[in-house]
Amino acid sequence: MQLSAIKPYSPEDARSHYEKGVHLFQSNMVDDAVGAFQEALRADRSYARARFGLAACYDRQSRFDDAVREFYEGLKADGSNAVAHFDFGNLLYRTGRLNEAIRQFMMALLIDQRYTAARSMLGRCLERKNLTAEALQEYRYIAKLNPEFIDARISTARCMEKLGQGAEAIAQYRSVLEREGGRTDVRLALARLLEREGLIGDAIDEYNSIAAVSPDLLDVRMSLAQCLEKKGQIYEAIKEYNEVLRLDDGHKTAGYRIASLRETKRRVDDLLNRYMEDVARRMGTGDPSFNI
Repeated sequence: MQLSAIKPYSPEDARSHYEKGVHLFQSNMVDDAVGAFQEALRADRSYARARFGLAACYDRQSRFDDAVREFYEGLKADGSNAVAHFDFGNLLYRTGRLNEAIRQFMMALLIDQRYTAARSMLGRCLERKNLTAEALQEYRYIAKLNPEFIDARISTARCMEKLGQGAEAIAQYRSVLEREGGRTDVRLALARLLEREGLIGDAIDEYNSIAAVSPDLLDVRMSLAQCLEKKGQIYEAIKEYNEVLRLDDGHKTAGYRIASLRETKRRVDDLLNRYMEDVARRMGTGDPSFNI
């Protein structure tokens, strides 16, 4: 066959192979999708969308270095694609390349400053690098831009907590629970913060709320028992420690605390009984120094 008889690739060929690759990828036929995207690139080496599709396949196959290479190549041809920068940033974040991930999320935001998901991931990267104040700034911007984005409010509270802004963090957690009262994870974070801030009564209320809907959370029962003990509510504390033992009959700390509290209760009851006996005796003898 003469070379002149070979039909050259056309842009339509590249698009056809690309669309086939997308379909195969969405059907979880990743190996076949790789071949389709490669065919698209043979037809058009600058076809950025095929590069990004191939990168997604390599990511799914855990061929992360190959995925990174394809993202870089694709962005050379389509550097203004905010979604591609975001997807690339996610890959870099998941593989621990935080500095590179930060750059990609910042690129996405330069293209579209209202790209909430990119700003949220930028905040996560900054948190992981212990740049908590900078992360807080990003989360606050999201919350201002989109007040209904609950995750941003939770992240804001978490950063405030890390920065020692306890009262502000408590207010943020409570604002989240006003909107989504069923968020056990948020209520638990609030309860633990209240406990650390010494607001034991408020912490008890939150732990009780969690236990009411999720009675088998051992850590919650244990924290509730400890808070009740701190408040001197011995009977209630013993009850909660017994709940811990119901969930884990070998829990040594709960067993020890029950025994200790029962001994404390016995001593208090003994002192109270002796006091009452003394009161009764002195009232019966007409002791002039005794006056109720």
